[in-house]
Amino acid sequence: MSQISRFTAFLLIFCAFSVYAGDDDYILGLNAFGDGLYSVSAPALEAYLKDGTDASKRNYSKYLLYKTYMKQGKAADAQKYLKDIINADDARFDKEQMSADNMTLLTATDCGKASVFAVANPDDKILEAYLDSKCPVSESLLKTTLDKSTSESVRMKLTAKYADKPETVAKIFDSTKLSTLSSSSKRYFGVYFYKQKDYVRFDRVKTEYMDGDLAGLELDRYWVNGDKQGYMDRFAAFNGKYDMTGAPVCRAIDLYNEAGREFDCNLVNKCITEYTVEFVKVKGACIAGKKDSKAMTSFADSLGTKIFPGLCGYGEYIFANSLYIGEKESKFATCENKFHIADIMVQKRNYKGLLNMFRGGTDDMYRYYTAIGYAGLGRQKEAADTAAKIKDVYLKTKLSGAK
Repeated sequence: MSQISRFTAFLLIFCAFSVYAGDDDYILGLNAFGDGLYSVSAPALEAYLKDGTDASKRNYSKYLLYKTYMKQGKAADAQKYLKDIINADDARFDKEQMSADNMTLLTATDCGKASVFAVANPDDKILEAYLDSKCPVSESLLKTTLDKSTSESVRMKLTAKYADKPETVAKIFDSTKLSTLSSSSKRYFGVYFYKQKDYVRFDRVKTEYMDGDLAGLELDRYWVNGDKQGYMDRFAAFNGKYDMTGAPVCRAIDLYNEAGREFDCNLVNKCITEYTVEFVKVKGACIAGKKDSKAMTSFADSLGTKIFPGLCGYGEYIFANSLYIGEKESKFATCENKFHIADIMVQKRNYKGLLNMFRGGTDDMYRYYTAIGYAGLGRQKEAADTAAKIKDVYLKTKLSGAK
């Protein structure tokens, strides 16, 4: 049976057998609230309060009205009833939630009263409700919070309130047991104190917690001080242990290049985290420098058309040193220097690569290198057929000379 159907049945029974005089509205409001029919329960409970005399029922009516108006976002109406019962003793009341709601309502209307209430009732829920508001934190509330609450959530929200006052943040930090904090809170304090150049407290955080972000800041100290060797040594200790990306890794790569030292080319992925033309240039240079044909082939084959041009500048070097051993030479046909690359392929007698790169093209230059490829592989008929389609006299003459 639906809520509406159950409530309709209740109304029929209620109308037929009305119980104690004066309790009609109370019973109606109670049952309607239980069914979530607040538009019915609120007027009924309001009506009961006009004439009802039972103290317990009056208090519970006010409790339900406060709950109803909180759900409906009617702060003034909710506060009107809540303030009457905030100190009432009733086992049916959720006192913790009442206190938290009272704080929420107070902070919306009177920060001074809200602060006084929080100092007098330093429960974590109450403190959080206050700190979630736009109300300022008084010195007395700061002291009370530090004395009475060990909640991480409360202390971190208090810290956020004082983010522009390093001395107060330091006071909060010093009175907090670091080992009880979550990783995210430790990281927050570490980053905060580093930015404030409070290296003593930054080092205290590091004794309890370290991650890629804090490792990067530790490296930044060496960088700012111009200690290049110290930077490289610490990077070597951190790399692989912590997940670092961006500037800390890029700086390490620059120092490795400056010192002429080899490094793992996969570091480039951590330096430049987005796959761009610039990323391809940097990683391509690293792989080319190592003359690793397997790595170069795998890298070139993995690149999409938008970023492949980043490898074009190394094309001639790649083929001069036989660093590409795959079968997707056609990718290099998109390079502006493709014909310079082709000339090197001819010199290296990479005829199969020439076919992979130019076969099927209708441009005279494409046909020229395709014909050379066929001829080099001993496929003379296909070479002759391709050459016959070339219109440029100079290329025809050059091709004849090549033969």
